[in-house]
Amino acid sequence: MSKKDLKFVYQWPIQTIYDPTELDHDIIVLSNGNDVLNFINGFSKAHNLSSKKTLEKVEYILNKHLYPGINTRKEIENWICKNWNSIEPENDKGDINLFPYGQAE
Repeated sequence: MSKKDLKFVYQWPIQTIYDPTELDHDIIVLSNGNDVLNFINGFSKAHNLSSKKTLEKVEYILNKHLYPGINTRKEIENWICKNWNSIEPENDKGDINLFPYGQAE
């Protein structure tokens, strides 16, 4: 996914503090486009997701359903996996109804 594919509006700071060695514990700032884009691409790679519609659903969940206080990469990933099947984007036509690799435990 690239910046032009994102559906929501973000801030794009010139410098984003990012340490790829801390992927499980870093804080994702949902207003920061760099953080969101990096999370979506990392999540899609980790879970072998490639459909544009599926990646848009990840972005939708981040912006519309994620609870306040869930802000580390690992917490967000776990929450998305746990709640994937119960969330449908408002403009979804129903063709995304199952997480491709199943529910998280």
